Amino acid sequence: MSIEKSFILIKPDGMINGGVDSAISEITNNGLDINEIKRIKLDTDAVKNFYPERTRGSFGRVNIDYMTSGDCGLILVNGENAINEMLDIKGKTYTSGLRLEYANNFVHNTFHCPDTNEDYQRELNLLIK
Repeated sequence: MSIEKSFILIKPDGMINGGVDSAISEITNNGLDINEIKRIKLDTDAVKNFYPERTRGSFGRVNIDYMTSGDCGLILVNGENAINEMLDIKGKTYTSGLRLEYANNFVHNTFHCPDTNEDYQRELNLLIK
């Protein structure tokens, strides 16, 4: 196991329905350290750069509208095997983790975490300017 950095992005719906508190609880209960909690606001360009594959096509505008509809929360963490731990905490839409409790549908899925260390660096740079 290695000490890694990761984050969870709490999307606008999670900011108003208890997602932040649940994420903090799950993170600390799983032995990860919280380094920082930030409130961020994404604009259309940020969403297009962050989710290029999810801002085109039939639901692209829906995703942009969703991600820019309010503030997002960003919780930066580190700990042993943090990337995989955060993916487990987030869960898959409708089937596990925080997404089981909060996700409304494929687009409105409340939480995001990077899948790899490379994704962590790229995505964090896009979220924090």
